[in-house]
Amino acid sequence: MTTYFGIALTAILLALALLQWRMARKAKKMEGQAVPEIEPEIEQKLRERGRALLYFYSPNCAPCRAMTPRIDQAATRHDNVFKFDVAQSLEIARKLGVMGTPTTLLIADGRIAQVNLGILSEKRLEELLA
Repeated sequence: MTTYFGIALTAILLALALLQWRMARKAKKMEGQAVPEIEPEIEQKLRERGRALLYFYSPNCAPCRAMTPRIDQAATRHDNVFKFDVAQSLEIARKLGVMGTPTTLLIADGRIAQVNLGILSEKRLEELLA
């Protein structure tokens, strides 16, 4: 019985690792792509500043609950940080190819410059916004 449990657990862990690898691979393919029309406010900031940070989260996501305060702090220092609850902004998430949360997109010169999956440190956030 424990052998079957071990095999099942291994299969589940392998499937999760494969899914994570697939998401990371797809995220890297997004880099360099042109940004579709999203929201006028963001497009205005892109024209003014040339870059913006888009943060996609879900209230039910534990890593998002850890990262959201960092994003909120960054947003107090930078006016080109935008938060999107994927449940409320599903269309924008789809247009940009967001597959999981937390996801942070750096938009520069009308293109997706960088895609980050998972939690980012405050230092890394500041580097992206500099």
